[in-house]
Amino acid sequence: MIILVPSRVPTGQRVEHGATLLPLRIPVNSIGAITADQQFPGIYALPFRPGTGPFYQEVHMTYPYEGVQKIRFADTDANGHAYFATYLVLADEASADVWAELGWDFNDIHSQPCLVFTVNANIDFINECLPADTVHVAMGFSKLGNTSLTMQWEMTNQRTGEIAARGTFVSVFADKATRKSCPIPAEFRAALIQRQPELA
Repeated sequence: MIILVPSRVPTGQRVEHGATLLPLRIPVNSIGAITADQQFPGIYALPFRPGTGPFYQEVHMTYPYEGVQKIRFADTDANGHAYFATYLVLADEASADVWAELGWDFNDIHSQPCLVFTVNANIDFINECLPADTVHVAMGFSKLGNTSLTMQWEMTNQRTGEIAARGTFVSVFADKATRKSCPIPAEFRAALIQRQPELA
């Protein structure tokens, strides 16, 4: 994905992305995204186009995790394209693989020290996917708090090369007995920071 980043933006300046204002901090972090308080999946997407001025430069967005999912016929609706909820399911399945890679297997939740609740799912639909299309899901964690974290993801249709959707999942760790939020387990936090040091 190509994004445009102001080359002369002071710390704390706010720029508009649709209806959302995003406070940015320069410079770009180690995974290629502008560091920012996570409020929107496109924290790196600024409303500027190539050629609009000499103060902008192109940056290629990268993510530390990748996966591939296929659109089944059963995933489509009467319009002949992927049903809107399908994108969230595919992103969630890819997300589960990322968590497993970090040592948190949702298929063996009884062995985990606590529960994980998804408390927010945000998505922008950009281009449609058709039956049998294969999508590439790129993702990375963009915010790590005391009891919660945010995963940012982007889905690209491999047939067309177009971005199909992008969004975020916010997850909260919860105590098994009280089902209330609890600190992120130290072992999981360490594994995540080892993979994405910028979250420390």
